[in-house]
Amino acid sequence: MTAVIRRNSGSSGGRWIRARYPGRCHCGRQILPGDLALYFPIGKKLSCRACGRVDAMRISDDDLIAIIKAR
Repeated sequence: MTAVIRRNSGSSGGRWIRARYPGRCHCGRQILPGDLALYFPIGKKLSCRACGRVDAMRISDDDLIAIIKAR
């Protein structure tokens, strides 16, 4: 059986968006409308591009660990 993974589509995982409104990353950087940001629906949090890359890698690692444990 092959596991199918949909990255960044779950409610706990983030997804890349273009910001419509100004906001702030957890690192303190300002996110302006039109900027690329990683959005987390749970908690309605944003990550700037730099932090978002790290967060996206962390999500990928969590997905990989879940697959390994499922086997």
